[in-house]
Amino acid sequence: MEYEEDIENYEDIKPIYYKDLGEELKPILKKMCLMVKAPYTKINFSSYGWFRLHNWTRDQQNEFRDWLADYLYKAPAKVRKKLLRHNLKTKKYCLDAAKSFVLSYGWVTNDEEIKGVR
Repeated sequence: MEYEEDIENYEDIKPIYYKDLGEELKPILKKMCLMVKAPYTKINFSSYGWFRLHNWTRDQQNEFRDWLADYLYKAPAKVRKKLLRHNLKTKKYCLDAAKSFVLSYGWVTNDEEIKGVR
């Protein structure tokens, strides 16, 4: 898992508190669901382990990571302040934050792809 090894600061993303998803997080979760055709309105994001309900490929995971990094970079400061530990607007910081999010809350990656069977 190459992208996991190059995360310099794993703590870039604030933990998701299940009771307070907030408006800032909704577009991110909607994009995650859209990428795997998961029904956004039917997922209980306040339940423990909600991110284990669906799978995605390594390519989908990387595409989402890049999208999230770009989203965080272009987002207003108030969004970054709500989602990130530091309100920094650098491409590197936003990419590191996106990597942390995917590592913590990304869908499960398909086993076949991890084993190289695909």
